Amino acid sequence: MAGGREVAGVLPSDQGAAAEWQIYFGVADLRAAVKAALAAGGQVLVEPADDSAEGPATIRDPQGGVLSLVQVVP
Repeated sequence: MAGGREVAGVLPSDQGAAAEWQIYFGVADLRAAVKAALAAGGQVLVEPADDSAEGPATIRDPQGGVLSLVQVVP
C-alpha cells in the first residue's frame, strides 16, 4: 500500500508450476496506450475486453518484454 492504495500483489502459483512475475503499468487511456504500443512495434498478447475500458491488456514490446496495462483513474 502506498498512500492508502494498492500498488502490488502476490498470488500463489499452481502446484509444480515455475515461479513467474508480471508487471502492470497504469495508463490514463488504455486503448490509446495499446495503439501506441502497436505503432512502436509491439504485439498485443491479450486484448482488453470489449466490455471493460479499464483492462488489463497484455503486450510484448519489440525487445520481447511482456507487460500488462490497466487504465487508472487518478
